Amino acid sequence: GQAEGRTNILILGMGGKNHPGGMLSDTIISASVDYNQKKIGMISIPRDLWVPIPGFSHAKINEAYPDGETSKKTTGGGALSSRTVENVLGIPEHYYISLDFEGFKKIVDTVGGVDIYVENDIYDPYYPAANMIDYNPFRISQGMHHMDGDLALKYARSRKTTSDFDRSRRQMQVMAAVREKILTLGILANPKKTTDLLTILGDHIRTNMQVAEMKDFWEISQGLDTTNIINK
Repeated sequence: GQAEGRTNILILGMGGKNHPGGMLSDTIISASVDYNQKKIGMISIPRDLWVPIPGFSHAKINEAYPDGETSKKTTGGGALSSRTVENVLGIPEHYYISLDFEGFKKIVDTVGGVDIYVENDIYDPYYPAANMIDYNPFRISQGMHHMDGDLALKYARSRKTTSDFDRSRRQMQVMAAVREKILTLGILANPKKTTDLLTILGDHIRTNMQVAEMKDFWEISQGLDTTNIINK
């Protein structure tokens, strides 16, 4: 998309192997970089949105990823999710990144945690325990917090006592903080650091973006306005 002045990246988050429905996209965000205006925008797509999935019937949009992974008619969950979102938003998704919960925690821990301002007190008595049967109540107070991977995941996932819209805003807030930390550490500027991070993440992350493309993207993004990311 660089020649057209805009690159779009589809970001997908899911539970992973140890979670019920682990391939369903828990998070669906289209991140867009406008090179001309030097701006970044992120559109969060409700996971329960009822849409036509190419090659399949109508279903919730979060089913596109597992459909793509389990069907021989497609080239994988990321590709089918991209095609589905393209049809919904009417824009191309040049790249995709899918990440499960364990991978998300590893990214946050690898960059040394992130600093997040919590706008309101949150108490979620229904946050799922590790066994996915019992509850492990989650509580966090208003104010600035330094979050490790486990805390950042809980903050991004909690939704029972707030709305899915609030949850989407928190997810985008955490993503912006992670992105800023990765850029600050210069990980994407160094192919070895990028490769090392991808090795640490292992099977927890999938993307159609090559390491060389990540480096180019990092260089281009240096002039972007990261203080006013547009979230919708």
